[in-house]
Amino acid sequence: MPNTNQTASAVNSARRVVARMLRHIAPHDVDDVIQETRLQAHLHRESFRGESAYSTWFTQIAVNLTLMRLRRKNPVTNFVTASEIASSLNVPSENPDPERALIARDLVSKILVDLPPRQRFAITKRVEGFTMREIANATGTSVQCAKSHVFRARKNLRKRLKGLNQHGR
Repeated sequence: MPNTNQTASAVNSARRVVARMLRHIAPHDVDDVIQETRLQAHLHRESFRGESAYSTWFTQIAVNLTLMRLRRKNPVTNFVTASEIASSLNVPSENPDPERALIARDLVSKILVDLPPRQRFAITKRVEGFTMREIANATGTSVQCAKSHVFRARKNLRKRLKGLNQHGR
């Protein structure tokens, strides 16, 4: 089990990651997530096998709790609109009238809800202007994994939009 210094270091590391993940969505939730992380780490301390650093294990718990919190919150934040995500996909519109654009934006919002949380988080942050490294740091993954999440999110969004357009919905 970690000593007091290792625990403090793990909490500080996790706090930075959680703060970055929540900075535009719910910055006031950081302390709640860290408190929940401390509780979960304590309750499940026997599952820490020592295969990685304690701070890595603790931070991963924090990331998972943050992603669960984001999943419960509104999946499309006020900072990134569905139309921004739709335009980032370069999906051509056959009929660019305003009503059709509104329908497309609503469809993207609904499709975003169905994406896996990490894909939804990655595509939203990418459209906000985050670098792949920042997305990777926020999710506790590698840059390559972050790129994969963004790629899969775009692919899933395009596929669903194309399917809806073909069916006339």
